[in-house]
Formats: sequence, structure tokens, C-alpha cells
Amino acid sequence: METILTAKQTKELAKIFKKYQVIFAYLFGSRATGKAIKSSDYDFAVMLPAGLNFKKTFAIRCKIISDIANILQDEKVEVVILNDLKSILFKFVIIQEGLVLHEASHANRVMFELKTINEYHDFAPFIEKYNAAYLKRELIKIAKK
Repeated sequence: METILTAKQTKELAKIFKKYQVIFAYLFGSRATGKAIKSSDYDFAVMLPAGLNFKKTFAIRCKIISDIANILQDEKVEVVILNDLKSILFKFVIIQEGLVLHEASHANRVMFELKTINEYHDFAPFIEKYNAAYLKRELIKIAKK
């Protein structure tokens, strides 16, 4: 199992997040859950200031990826922009399993998490029905083989 981040890396990441005015940031995925292996990538989720257009958001995302890759000395870096993320389930997993690395605004992070949790619980019955239907279809396929 690979270590998460060193204190030095965490400090350098904080500088990057401040540089790009990141409101809050998470490390998620296998690096956050302790299931990483040597070949695992680093998954980050960041909330940017509201009102940025697609071109600006994309440019910031690319710069953040590049800067983080330099700090970690690893090209396997992915950055998800929370402002643009539509999947309620994905957002919920990020806040449930992720580690908060940075928060310029504690209130904004808590509001985001509360909104995500509420949306997830509103949507959960549909997810359960979908998963049950999917499982049933797959079991029927297996039974026919």
C-alpha cells in the first residue's frame, strides 16, 4: 500500500490551491481510502469560484494537473471540477471517502456537502431501483447461459 501524501507535498498542494483560488479540495479514490498500489493515480476534486466559463475552467484544470504532477513527481494525476460535476452519486462518494486537503471557505464546503448529501438521499431510492433492475437483468443473462 502506498502512502497518501507527505507533509511537504500537502504544503505544496496548498500553495497550488491558493494560486488558482480553489475554494476547497479533496483527495479521493484509492489514495484516500488506503487501497493504493504503486501504479495508482492521484484523484483530486476541486471547487473553483463560481462564474468561470468553460475555457477558463479547462485552462485552470490543466494547470492544476500539471502543477500537482510536478509536486508529486507523478504523471498519473486526475482533477475533477466539482462545479461541473453532474453525478450526484460521484459527488457523494467524493465527500464520503475523500480527504479534505484545502478549504478557503469552511462554510462553502459544508454547504456543498450538505446539499450533496440531501440530493443523494432524495435520489437514493431511484439508484436502488436501478441497481436492482440491473442486477436482475444480469442474473437472467447468466441463467440463460
